[in-house]
Amino acid sequence: MDENRMNEMTKSSERLIALIRSLPESEVDKILFLVEGTRIGSAAAEQAAKATA
Repeated sequence: MDENRMNEMTKSSERLIALIRSLPESEVDKILFLVEGTRIGSAAAEQAAKATA
């Protein structure tokens, strides 16, 4: 990954963090729930892919 792309990703991450911090706690909880579910789903899919390989 080149330096420009890394800088873009860092800026995007910083904007996303600022946005999340500006939300009410109940909305942040919903986002964290979705992120955690996505992470668990990704890990399960990865394990399934390894098992079938």
